[in-house]
Amino acid sequence: YCVRPNASVIAPGESLDVAIISQGLKEKPSANFKCKDKFLVVTLPCPYDVAESGVAELWPKLEAQFKSQATNKKIRVNYLVAE
Repeated sequence: YCVRPNASVIAPGESLDVAIISQGLKEKPSANFKCKDKFLVVTLPCPYDVAESGVAELWPKLEAQFKSQATNKKIRVNYLVAE
């Protein structure tokens, strides 16, 4: 998978579209295929003025400082097999 953006800062009340692109499968999955892939979305407060390219560099500091305020959400992947 390719995720863009893979890190970003958004203001309260704003939203952000995230593109998740499959790099392809070796073969077409069967109709009853159970995918075990997941994505973990982690949110933290960011009181700093950060350029988009600097989010990844600042992440360890944010994680250490705001660990108790972190929100995690697992998103499961489902494949839709076209006939």
